[in-house]
Amino acid sequence: MAIGGCYDTHSGVTDESWALRPISSVDLHADGKSATGLELHIRGLLVQLCSHWRRFIGGLTATVLAAVLLAAPALAVGTLELNPSQGAAGDEFLISGQGFEASEQVKLKWNGSPIGPPVRADADGEFTTTRTVPIDALPGNHTVTAIGLQSGLRAEAFFRVIDPAATTTTTTAPTTTAPTTTAPTTTGPATTGPTTTGPTTTGPTTT
Repeated sequence: MAIGGCYDTHSGVTDESWALRPISSVDLHADGKSATGLELHIRGLLVQLCSHWRRFIGGLTATVLAAVLLAAPALAVGTLELNPSQGAAGDEFLISGQGFEASEQVKLKWNGSPIGPPVRADADGEFTTTRTVPIDALPGNHTVTAIGLQSGLRAEAFFRVIDPAATTTTTTAPTTTAPTTTAPTTTGPATTGPTTTGPTTTGPTTT
């Protein structure tokens, strides 16, 4: 029997489901009497109402299901954070994840390859762990991925590998002070001209 008894063909039913039976060319009551035109008209209206109700319920169900399916991917997203988010090959960095299922195992990958063993999320679906940049990692951006093994949730973040040799070092040029040259002071020898004393001439004394 369908919703509301719309398709119940039991001729002996006397409740509301009887009123919703499909209308036939010869329609009798349980006691064998023919249904009146008014009864047939009312039953026809009820059949139409039942049909509209079924379509409404079907459409509402489809709408709700579509909304759930569209919302599910948005809700099922984890987040991943790297600290620091850049460094050289062989450096350690911290990976923090959120939004996973409680206590599930989470696999970590570097460019699609496993990086260390899986970690277990806590009761809130969060985890924190330390990993090392692969020693053969080339300079540039690399993808770190976390995958929930039970939920299938995924989260990604990028780590930038830098080349230490390419790091620019600021060099301060040495300050050169030009030597100060002092011209020697030349003192000429003091020349003293000879002192000439003329002879003293005494005239003869005449007595």
